[in-house]
Amino acid sequence: MGHLMGVAPRDTLLTSSEVVTVLRVPRDGNSLFAALAHQLKLNPIGSAEHIEDTETLRTAVWLELVRNFSDYTELVHRSVQLYQGHYLDFPSTEEKVDAYLRDLDTPGFPGGAEVIQATANLAGVDVVLYQERGDAYLVESSADEADRAIAIVQRVLLGVDGRPHIFYDSVIGVQQI
Repeated sequence: MGHLMGVAPRDTLLTSSEVVTVLRVPRDGNSLFAALAHQLKLNPIGSAEHIEDTETLRTAVWLELVRNFSDYTELVHRSVQLYQGHYLDFPSTEEKVDAYLRDLDTPGFPGGAEVIQATANLAGVDVVLYQERGDAYLVESSADEADRAIAIVQRVLLGVDGRPHIFYDSVIGVQQI
């Protein structure tokens, strides 16, 4: 996966019952897509086998969101609220959502929970989302029988602007303690 070439920093995250080994991905606005694409490349599954990199996943997720918007409405609206400062020039909620979806198709734009859910649905896998403070959440696929799971880590770091920025990394190992 070209996007991760030369990036080998690894670290660990400790939860109440697991040691999670993490491969850090670049902090370039694409980290959510990069972490998910890395997981899909490690675990090629059914309809997601064609997803080989960050850009391919971004396009597939965007198409899924546009084609099946009613399945993701609540998640997209939540993300629009999180990024509301970007959409002050748009008077209506519908215009803000349209602008958000256009931005989501742009490399470097981060995306939110709707990206994780759409990836789970597209690939027919559940996604385990670890957070730095040790919590873990399961994002379930809409597939009737998701028999596999992929895992990513969400990290919140303070930017130079003093605001929190969310980044994601790929899980490459989990050991029970």
